[in-house]
Amino acid sequence: MPDILIRHCTIRIVRRGGWAWGREPRALLDRVLDRLPALIAGEMEQLWPGDEEREISAPIRVHLPVSLAGLLAASDLAGETGLPGSAPSHELLRSLRLALRQALAAEIDSEGGERSAGDETIEAERPEPGPREIRAPLEPLAVLVSWLRNGRLQARLSSFAPDALSAWHAHIFATPIVPSANPAAIAELAERLAERLMARPPCTESDVAGTLRLRLHAFVALEATMPGCLGSAVLRDTVERLLPCHDIGPVTAPSIEAPTVPTAVVDAAAPPQAASSAAGAASLPALRIAHRTLRGVPQEQRIDCALPFLLLGPLARIGFLDTASAVFAAVGLPEALPLLAVALAYKTMDPPARAWLRLPATRKAAAACGLLAEPPDDNDIVALARAVSRQLSPLDALVEDCLLDGHRPGTPLLVTRAGGAANAYLLLWDVEGLFPIAIMQNLLPVLQRMLHELVLIPVDVATPSVLHALDAASIRFVTDAPPCRGERWRRVAGKGRECWWTNDTLMAEERLAAAGRRLAEATELADASWQALGVERPSVPRQAGDAFDRCVTLAAGLALGSIAWELWWDREPTAPPLALNRFRDLGGLMRVNAESVRILLPLGRRFFDLRDHGFLDDVHDIPWFDGRVLCFSSG
Repeated sequence: MPDILIRHCTIRIVRRGGWAWGREPRALLDRVLDRLPALIAGEMEQLWPGDEEREISAPIRVHLPVSLAGLLAASDLAGETGLPGSAPSHELLRSLRLALRQALAAEIDSEGGERSAGDETIEAERPEPGPREIRAPLEPLAVLVSWLRNGRLQARLSSFAPDALSAWHAHIFATPIVPSANPAAIAELAERLAERLMARPPCTESDVAGTLRLRLHAFVALEATMPGCLGSAVLRDTVERLLPCHDIGPVTAPSIEAPTVPTAVVDAAAPPQAASSAAGAASLPALRIAHRTLRGVPQEQRIDCALPFLLLGPLARIGFLDTASAVFAAVGLPEALPLLAVALAYKTMDPPARAWLRLPATRKAAAACGLLAEPPDDNDIVALARAVSRQLSPLDALVEDCLLDGHRPGTPLLVTRAGGAANAYLLLWDVEGLFPIAIMQNLLPVLQRMLHELVLIPVDVATPSVLHALDAASIRFVTDAPPCRGERWRRVAGKGRECWWTNDTLMAEERLAAAGRRLAEATELADASWQALGVERPSVPRQAGDAFDRCVTLAAGLALGSIAWELWWDREPTAPPLALNRFRDLGGLMRVNAESVRILLPLGRRFFDLRDHGFLDDVHDIPWFDGRVLCFSSG
């Protein structure tokens, strides 16, 4: 084993994606500095396995594109489990190995200008291009393990709805029991697991959701420590004995059949949801067969709008696509993922007429994003929306957690009312960039994670019940609604006739007034954003899949907001519709082969802006691309 001496190493981390590294960016940098040099040295040892001496005096620059999840995997983040930590992810090591070989290519091949025999052997044995290795869509357990390694498991599991907890638990617990190859290690692991579980406060029998979270946490910690160990009967028995949960019924894949109505009652001019109720959506087997037969997308086709493909990069970087794959796998609908792509695409295209009638060109471009040869029937999307409506909390939790973690301290949040939404939902926005964080009827659980920030409340939201609930939860607000009888809010005077009210009793009046001045403009931008994404561009017809549409709206808002923020934050106030308006007419040519999906975009200012900010980087492991890489180029 050769000795590698690196005399000087500078690590520079450049963030992309529209939000900060979190509340402690220095802590992340320190952890990376502790681990990454050792990883670099270890990979360099593999480049020169011999004992010959060599010295590289010229500076070597290694460019390593890596997601935030991969960066966190390089740091020691196993403390949440109390079990042995895991090695850095294979994705990070593979990227590091490739980056080093590219940076040191001249040095590797420089000895006398001749290639070594080993290199010739490698070159001779290099396989011809053929069937590529396709990464299977991530299962729920793999996603939870990645969250554990990133230190985000507990925060995200706490936002899972009971139905999602039950579905993910059933999917993971369905792992078949197999004999262990190392009974001694399994017995030791079971003993340590028992010690940790017995040290926890017991859950009450009625707290099924709390028990499910503890069981999932135990499963994930075991899998992170010893991959594949969940097939051990000993570990299963330990979990069942210490965390019994008898009230969990069997979880089956949801049916996506709609009740049928006599066809004579159906109005031919009715929107698709009425037709869905009349004719009945496709059954689960029929939907799967349809998608298998529609995946033969043409090798080359013109697309009127390339914006849906641009959304996939930001969503892949935060893990949204992997989480969506796990959500669909947990309910037995993995082959329906292309319909999610179509729904996302609809959020970026021209609004439908009468809220449901889409132009043929729009439907064709949306189908291309899902690699479907023909546009799917709206009834299929309606059926999917209804089937997964109670399983989407993991995706909402991911978006919420990423945006709250990246929120810049000291900037206010904003609450608005979702005009046009059923049941008077409220929206939570980050004022910087107008990222939609959550759409709920009760925002208190989310706001209680941000007690250190001011929340702006416009007059149409500031009912006495809302303000008193915020005050009782110790959430500080600034509103332009004057107090009602019996309310004793603090008055904040600005310049001239400017005036706001707050329940904060300590902050300086100048800072409160500065936050209040942002209220009117931020509310106007937020209302315009919701109108553009949530009202004018439904992913499914009205009332057919409200929860599904809210989830897709959050995802599209995050991706569009990231593009707008990265490109124009230093020029003007940004919001998701800014990217929508400036890129929705950006067409292109799509070329599909066995290895990639390539989008050729016209050269121009927009192309160079997107390229320089990383939005044209390759995107790997898109679940419905069957292993193809999404690439962008000019043409």
